[in-house]
Amino acid sequence: MKRIKLKLHSDEYHLSAVGFLFEGSAPEEDPAGVKPFSIRNTVFPEFDLEPGDYVFRFRVRNGSGKFQLLALDPRTNQSTRADFDTANGAEGLTFKFKVTP
Repeated sequence: MKRIKLKLHSDEYHLSAVGFLFEGSAPEEDPAGVKPFSIRNTVFPEFDLEPGDYVFRFRVRNGSGKFQLLALDPRTNQSTRADFDTANGAEGLTFKFKVTP
């Protein structure tokens, strides 16, 4: 199991990515009765994850423009990064990453 930190980098301070983390693939619908979590420039949620493939399905709130999401292993400083731009949409976005042993 590894502790993985999800981070967001944006020039727009209040921009946030709000959604759900799934192992494997994301279902068509958001899980009922489960509260989504938020990633912002100043809020970096951490998860203890088993090795495998993961997807963060999210929507953008409180901002627009270009931003980057990262899945970071703080122990090794290795990360997976992806660039996004709300000009291409702000709903139903996905960030995929792999946790290695």
